[in-house]
Amino acid sequence: MATKFASIERARASARQRIWAQLHPLVFDAVVGLALWLVLSAWLFFRGSGYSEIVLAVMSGLAMAAVAIPYVLWRIAWTHGASRPPADEQSFHDWQTGELQIWQARIRCRDALIQILLPLAAVAAGMTAIGIVFWLT
Repeated sequence: MATKFASIERARASARQRIWAQLHPLVFDAVVGLALWLVLSAWLFFRGSGYSEIVLAVMSGLAMAAVAIPYVLWRIAWTHGASRPPADEQSFHDWQTGELQIWQARIRCRDALIQILLPLAAVAAGMTAIGIVFWLT
């Protein structure tokens, strides 16, 4: 009996949640910020003599590509008629409590946010930590 009521409550809660078809704009801002953090920490801590500038330039180009490709895809979709919801519907709190419609299923927006930002944040924080250790020794 308890499982029946729990499933009814879950169905009501999912009916109240918003279903989003795209990421919130703040997610893209966070991706750009984390990419800049990664590039700046690499250039500040690992700049030196020899071929390090070439390696850092290649790494900067890869970080720029990781930011530029989603931006270009967004611009293509925007010019071909994809519209954004009005600004009053774009509350980050509303977005993160809803579900994100992806190609094969729906996932919670919070889970999507973690899956997108966690690898970038780990790399940026790791690069900074390694740079600080390298600089201090």
